[in-house]
Amino acid sequence: MNRLVQFISAALLATPALATEETPNFSYEDVFNLEYASSPQFSNDGDTIFYVRNFMDQVADRKRSNL
Repeated sequence: MNRLVQFISAALLATPALATEETPNFSYEDVFNLEYASSPQFSNDGDTIFYVRNFMDQVADRKRSNL
């Protein structure tokens, strides 16, 4: 469980802020910059967490994902 907390903390710290003082509103283009992790799974030895990275493809206008 401690590794999951470390992973989530690292993911939140690595995520760039979408709104700043200059641009306080969320725009339609900001959706394409959003990424999130889902389906976390521990390896058999418990040392690695695998997860699905979800993001939007702006050119294809569709959701994409990879491990």
